[in-house]
Amino acid sequence: MLCFYNSTHPKYSGNNHSQISLCVGSIEKILKAVYVSRKNEHAPYTHNLQRIAEFSGILLDSTQKKALAEITTFNLEARYPDDKRSFRKKCTKEYTKKEIEKAEGVFKWLKSMIL
Repeated sequence: MLCFYNSTHPKYSGNNHSQISLCVGSIEKILKAVYVSRKNEHAPYTHNLQRIAEFSGILLDSTQKKALAEITTFNLEARYPDDKRSFRKKCTKEYTKKEIEKAEGVFKWLKSMIL
């Protein structure tokens, strides 16, 4: 699996919002790897996944744009104190599992561009 869902590691076990945050970081890293492999230069300094994809020359359909925008939102929600509280409440076990599965699909799609 891409992330630590159902992880036995004490830091992440039962910590749903952190598991989603790890997924966001993984997707950002693989997306920046696509950028570097295509452009042969350092990736842009942004956390906006849709913009990184566009800078990379990836043509996104509406479903992919929506997925990257939503994943970028997780990054913001998990980062700032006021948003973090509401994000933690939103991250039930079921919600986390569903979002991680979506993120894994995005990760595999991006990984296929560099292998």
